[in-house]
Amino acid sequence: MSYWPVVGGYTGETRTVIVCTVYRPQLADLKRIVAHLDPNAFVTIGVTQEALGRGFGELAKTK
Repeated sequence: MSYWPVVGGYTGETRTVIVCTVYRPQLADLKRIVAHLDPNAFVTIGVTQEALGRGFGELAKTK
């Protein structure tokens, strides 16, 4: 999970964007948690081709 400070292009308000990658079976739980914590949250869900690194596939070392 990463937190990015951003400024809204329309409102000019400072906000925090939370970016996370989850496995598909975890998506329903994530949406339920977000809705509970912030019913007005703006959420985008996209398909990721591949996730590498801690908790996901191993990042291959290059020569």
